Amino acid sequence: MSTYSRLKPGHILAQRWFARTALEAHPDAYVQYLTERGYAWETLERYFRSVVHFVRWVSRQDVALCDLSETLVNRFIDGHLPHCRCAPRCRRGRGAA
Repeated sequence: MSTYSRLKPGHILAQRWFARTALEAHPDAYVQYLTERGYAWETLERYFRSVVHFVRWVSRQDVALCDLSETLVNRFIDGHLPHCRCAPRCRRGRGAA
């Protein structure tokens, strides 16, 4: 059973987004990495959803993973997030709760 399948049922959309990207084989490793470092479950879920959101956006931009850059990350944070309508629970900025 996948580790990330233990996420709350409301995170099924995040799981589906991850499964549709080039990183579909890696969510368990990411969750394990955070778990082994002692992150609280709520923090882990928030980080997981944020990474999934970014990965989904990158895949829709038709950007190869090898082309990720700080400029691209900033475009996501400063350009996409403030106007995002991807899902109701998506974070909308750098410090958004």
